[in-house]
Amino acid sequence: GVRLLIYPGRSPDLNPTEGCWLILKEKAKRRLHKPCEGETPWDGTTKHLKDILRQIWDEISINEIRELIEEMLDRCQRLIETGGEKIRSQRW
Repeated sequence: GVRLLIYPGRSPDLNPTEGCWLILKEKAKRRLHKPCEGETPWDGTTKHLKDILRQIWDEISINEIRELIEEMLDRCQRLIETGGEKIRSQRW
């Protein structure tokens, strides 16, 4: 037969990609509102926004991704302890 897999109601808690989106969002927010020296301020166009988001995405380091993955064991344990309730962490 078919093996049934039970997923928690809030399965994004087990998806490190969600943490990547949060990193992108936080860096984009900073970049759009307070560009650092040498960064071109956002000109308000969709094209420039896409360029900024691509640049930020490319700059997410392997270490940032590794931290998200390393957090998974703890996240799984916390989901078990809370009965599948949404969890929060420092990263996402």
